[in-house]
Amino acid sequence: MKPTAIGKVLEESLERMELRKTMREKLALFIWEEAAGPEIARFTRPVRVQRGVMTVETASPSWSQQLTLLRPGLLEAINRRLGERLIKDLRFHSGQGLGAIPPAAGQTTSGRPADHEQPPLSPAELAVVDEWVAVIDDPAMRERWRQVMVKARAPRTGESGA
Repeated sequence: MKPTAIGKVLEESLERMELRKTMREKLALFIWEEAAGPEIARFTRPVRVQRGVMTVETASPSWSQQLTLLRPGLLEAINRRLGERLIKDLRFHSGQGLGAIPPAAGQTTSGRPADHEQPPLSPAELAVVDEWVAVIDDPAMRERWRQVMVKARAPRTGESGA
């Protein structure tokens, strides 16, 4: 019996559990700002993705109405960045506390700090990230997930992924 590469086993497991599709859908939350553009992102916040439907909070009912009209273009922009048609619909609703306030200095439009004060990941930690994302076939998607994991302070060497 020929041994199977661990990456192949992980990819097949993710497919069987339908986690790969879920992980790729969730990536839409991270690319919202890029896909929607800075002006729209300033007045919105992606909340969740469930079964291909992305829910986005808006600063007001009028923003929800306007974005409903822009839905086809936004869907196209998101799915183009994902590399496949994973997001089937967008739902907009007026959110709590989303005002028309520009981001503070040093912040992105999502309110996250622009610069992380944590030290960069060590080469060993980066190797763990690279191992995790190696199962993703699409190079652009693999790199985006790598960036997401690094920003989220990916699992440290020796930590359990469970």
